[in-house]
Amino acid sequence: MKQYSDELTTCFVYITRNTETAELFICYTLNFADEMGKNEPQVLLYYRRFETIHDGIGHKLLLEQLSHNS
Repeated sequence: MKQYSDELTTCFVYITRNTETAELFICYTLNFADEMGKNEPQVLLYYRRFETIHDGIGHKLLLEQLSHNS
């Protein structure tokens, strides 16, 4: 596993929906283009860029705590 010690590494948080199962996924990545290039049946619903991994992971955790009706 690659370790990132640089606090200013760009991170993306995104939400996708599987087009076959309608399941929602809240994810984060350091390489958004690679994630969206995967051959999976998904629709991008939301994405946001963060300048630090800490902020990105904090936002992901917040999104996971929100209900689907929020």
